[in-house]
Amino acid sequence: MAFVAGYNGEIKLDNAVGGALTSYKAYARSVSTNLPINLGDTTVFGDTQNTRLPLLKDFNFSVEFIPDSAGVLSAVLNSHVQSSASISFEIDPEGTAVGSQKITGECYLESLTPGATVDGLATLTASYQGTGATTLGTN
Repeated sequence: MAFVAGYNGEIKLDNAVGGALTSYKAYARSVSTNLPINLGDTTVFGDTQNTRLPLLKDFNFSVEFIPDSAGVLSAVLNSHVQSSASISFEIDPEGTAVGSQKITGECYLESLTPGATVDGLATLTASYQGTGATTLGTN
């Protein structure tokens, strides 16, 4: 089994609402994705085990960023905060080499959480909620 290092990962977001898909790899420390599927309980009287039916699919992700002193990242995230339009995204957990995994779709910024520690860097964690279909594919 081959394993892939995470340091080649890539995160792309609209550079402003309705803007071009732009790489923010230089500011990102980590990205976490979640693709839950709602399951409806179809268990009825007389069943001896639970039964379920897959219903709606969902998607959300969060990115831990290191903010830049020039304010480039803050300006983009601020445009996401101010907007009511969806934001395009592309997540490449393995990097952008041909055949590597890619996740694309539309999302909304759900929360923005600044953080800092005495012995570490300041961070901004942006949490996004997907809207519509999310595509799992390859580069």
